[in-house]
Amino acid sequence: MPPPPPPHWPVPPMRRAAWWVLVVAQCSWLQCPTVLARVVEPAGPVVTLVAGDAQLSLNRTDGSLRLAVGGVAVLSAQRPAQLRVSDDPTTAHTAPYSAVTSVSPSVAVAAATVAIPCGATLAVTLTLRVVDTYSVCDDSRAAPPLPVRPRTSRGGSDLRGSHGFGWTDRVNEGAGGRADYRNGPPSAPPSFCLNRSVTVLTVPSPGCSTGFLSLFALRHVSPEPSLGVFVPGVLYGTASPPWAIGGSATDLAVMAREDRAAAPVVAVVDAVTGTMFSLMRAAGDVPNTILNDTLTAAPITDARMTFGSLGFLRDPALAPAAPAISIGWAYPGSEWGRSYLKGAVATGGLWRFHPLVPGVSHRTHLVLGLARTPAPPGTPTPELLLPLIGWAWAWADALYNPAVRTDIDLGAALAASVGALSAMYVDPGQPIAGVPSGALKDTGVVYSSSLQMGFVGPQFREAYGLLWWGLNGSRPSGGAGGHATAVAQAKRMIDGWVSSNGGDGSGLSHTNWDLNLQRWCDDDGMWSCAHPNTSATRKVYLRREVVGHWHTLDAWALLNRTTTNPADGRPAWRAAAVQFGQWLVRHQAANGSWPRALTVTASAHSGVPASTSVSEPSTTATAIPIRLLVELWRVTGNASFLGAATAAGSYAWEQYGRLGLYQGAALDNPDVVDKESALFALDGFLALAEAAPSAGAGRNDTVWMDRAASAAVVAASWHRITDVPNPVDAASAMDWAAGDTACGLGLIALGHSGSDTFGSMFAASFAAVAEATGTAHLGRMARLQAYNTKQPMDLDGTKRYYLRGFMSELFSFSVGWNVFTSRNDGRGIGDPHWVPWVSANSAFGLTRWFETQPPHPRPRP
Repeated sequence: MPPPPPPHWPVPPMRRAAWWVLVVAQCSWLQCPTVLARVVEPAGPVVTLVAGDAQLSLNRTDGSLRLAVGGVAVLSAQRPAQLRVSDDPTTAHTAPYSAVTSVSPSVAVAAATVAIPCGATLAVTLTLRVVDTYSVCDDSRAAPPLPVRPRTSRGGSDLRGSHGFGWTDRVNEGAGGRADYRNGPPSAPPSFCLNRSVTVLTVPSPGCSTGFLSLFALRHVSPEPSLGVFVPGVLYGTASPPWAIGGSATDLAVMAREDRAAAPVVAVVDAVTGTMFSLMRAAGDVPNTILNDTLTAAPITDARMTFGSLGFLRDPALAPAAPAISIGWAYPGSEWGRSYLKGAVATGGLWRFHPLVPGVSHRTHLVLGLARTPAPPGTPTPELLLPLIGWAWAWADALYNPAVRTDIDLGAALAASVGALSAMYVDPGQPIAGVPSGALKDTGVVYSSSLQMGFVGPQFREAYGLLWWGLNGSRPSGGAGGHATAVAQAKRMIDGWVSSNGGDGSGLSHTNWDLNLQRWCDDDGMWSCAHPNTSATRKVYLRREVVGHWHTLDAWALLNRTTTNPADGRPAWRAAAVQFGQWLVRHQAANGSWPRALTVTASAHSGVPASTSVSEPSTTATAIPIRLLVELWRVTGNASFLGAATAAGSYAWEQYGRLGLYQGAALDNPDVVDKESALFALDGFLALAEAAPSAGAGRNDTVWMDRAASAAVVAASWHRITDVPNPVDAASAMDWAAGDTACGLGLIALGHSGSDTFGSMFAASFAAVAEATGTAHLGRMARLQAYNTKQPMDLDGTKRYYLRGFMSELFSFSVGWNVFTSRNDGRGIGDPHWVPWVSANSAFGLTRWFETQPPHPRPRP
């Protein structure tokens, strides 16, 4: 017998709910009819499938469906027995079911023949079955279960099996008793397969539609304010900016194509019933598309499009007094309400159809999963998003089992990355030398004269990679110049910057040198000095300052590990990092935060220090300095650095981490929830966890490791774990190689669908957390970041890039966004530019990987 529901679960009243099988007929674009299937659920005999504490009931009389947990209704839907067309919604068209049968105790089948107004008929078949292992929901294919190493007790609460579903997981409490899922389950949670087919039977000719799509949806019985929705890389609760999918509370449809998401998953947590629900596409289905699938106002009909879209729909009949949403899956993948367009939001919809031709059939396989939230009763909905992400992502990773490209030679990738930086290095005899911030990847033609301290052109991370290679690596291939040249380039880059900075007394460095103008321009321009500021003020982003001084300190430590000549130890590098660390300590707010950007105003009087004021008061960048401050504490023994790091970590966790909403790291996506913020938080919390054993009494490494693991899961959820193949009709090579997999590349931020390799520099951080916590899917993410992010390079020379280490800054695996071109691109398109951060991140990530991972462990700098 399944356990009874917890006493805090109220039994909500059942609303009249609908199972929508939407047949959208493409009669004309201005009046495209929408066929909705809806029927009132009567009493009658039912077929009930049971998985643990979950019951899925299908009514034999009309096919109505109900999903319950512990007897409490969670989701409800209706089978198509009533049709409504969008250009005549008041007219009902009936199509009763012909059969609902129970094939076995774990399998049920329902069938119906649906007629649309033009006289065409379609057969709909639904097969439901219980899942007890990780499965693709197709009997012809099966994915093996993912083994998970149990975590040894390190403190926290062992809540094994507390959700009552018969599978075990680790749930550890962080500060405030907030619980975070981390370890993936060794077997599937209570779940059901939904295999569904729609076949066109007859079509009168002429006068009928040209295309159709179907929509499966389940309506939550709880109102929308009590629900939190998660689509990896697309929706994180209600955090979407106004221009993004999900950014408006008035949109009736919030649907995103699956190729926009890191995985085809939509998950919901319900604060009223205490349940979590996920709807995922089965692992065996391939989301194919065609070259013509680009962002266009015209609908597209083609049977070769086999991708779907997922999200939720609001019922206008119930809003606003009793707002309700239905979690949905559309096939083929259409977006209505809004989509993405270069520079704006497309609100007219992005419609895709299969041909309404006799014999055409489309099939889709979905997985429905359930769990109870580990949070205590009364937890506000926003605080339930983090456990939802942890549960849904661990299960999705085990289901999709993303492929790691271990065939890639990481040594060759490191050589190519450093070789690209060395080859693009310039020293025109100015105070500053380094790597310009952008070039065309095919020709090597430089288009940016900017040398930046961080972000797109991180000079000090580039210098660290050159220095590490020169001191530890083999001679780079491609004529990079060998050991001495790489070391000399690195020293010149850092020496010039350190000796030319800090003279205004502000305690802050300059952050941007223009080779053409031969002057500092700092952040007068985001990408270059096209509009130089000639006033006495300059803008400084905290991220640029932190990243520059962090890698300066790393380079100093690396150099002093290998040199025996004190004169070559570069004490000025250490002094520059310490000086900035002291500035951080002095300017840290009482709550532990810093502003995102500052304005430095030079004094008109000689000898008077420049003043600083807040330019952007947002505190979203507070997690970024943590790693630097911990490393400064290690180098100096100064407790104030560790105290500042700890205060910053606590603030970042309470404000952003416990909600799963890290934001603000990407300078060109201000205060938007993004991937890079979660990655910096992961590395910062990990630094505090690693510092705790030697920091003295009163510090708890378990708390910080738990927080690092939580941030790691959120960061992982931005990275693709399902492949998105190139268009099936692509006759020639595209920017993304046909033999590569999208798995491992990360979506960047809410509001667009670009993917990049930024996570490559944090591969070792993922690995450290996975090892400390026994979390298998984080270990896999570590390998995806180490290996798969090297796929875009031209390692074998077949892409004919200017250098083997070049790659596009970002790729499009969907439609509607490419930041550097005037067109709205489709799948498989890459940015034509090489930006040095891609090589710097690759090199830095690999140096940390080689220092910490077998078979060549080396001590970290």
